[in-house]
Amino acid sequence: MNGNSNISNFKKYIVPFSSALFLNSIPLIGVIFFGWKIFPVVFLFWFENVSIGILNVFKILLCQTKNVFEKIGNIFASVFFTFHYGMFTFVHGVFVVVLFGGLLNSKGNKDPFSTAYILIEKYQLYYPMLAVFGAYFVSFISEYIIKKEYENAKVKELMSKPYGRIVVLHLAILFGGFLILSLGSPIYALILLILLKTGYDIKPYIKQKNKKSKNGYQKTF
Repeated sequence: MNGNSNISNFKKYIVPFSSALFLNSIPLIGVIFFGWKIFPVVFLFWFENVSIGILNVFKILLCQTKNVFEKIGNIFASVFFTFHYGMFTFVHGVFVVVLFGGLLNSKGNKDPFSTAYILIEKYQLYYPMLAVFGAYFVSFISEYIIKKEYENAKVKELMSKPYGRIVVLHLAILFGGFLILSLGSPIYALILLILLKTGYDIKPYIKQKNKKSKNGYQKTF
């Protein structure tokens, strides 16, 4: 029985766990094989928030409802979340570009938008960004749709969950990234930052592998 239980738990967490490892392998490969500095690493960490926010809108809209009024409420909640989380993430993104994109020391271009475009082109981040969104999308389909997590999902929890990730994780990443930047982006420091984030990402699946959420479904972000 214990063996069957372990297999069941492994299957339950394999997609989100593998997704977390895959997501963090992208910047790790960039640092080791393509000479990435601090900006593309932190930028991809930020883009994870964007991906989470986009898919969270669909999670809110797909929450199971009992009547048309609850469905309308979900629509309004998704609009509010899009605006509020969108502004929150936008400001965070500007900070990433300003702090790690070289604008603080730039005597010429001070536009964060054109700077972001130039740096995305420089590091060819289009494919890594697509891979990041794809990993979250696969997890969304596998966990939320196929396993029918939407049947027990709560709009209130869905609206608040992404913020905790940003506040806890990305404040640490911003401070850590700024320290690494001041050191000249040594490869060992970049790898350490990525490994620490990987540990943060997989910790919930290790900690909760034998537990169920209070609402009977596994929350995945």
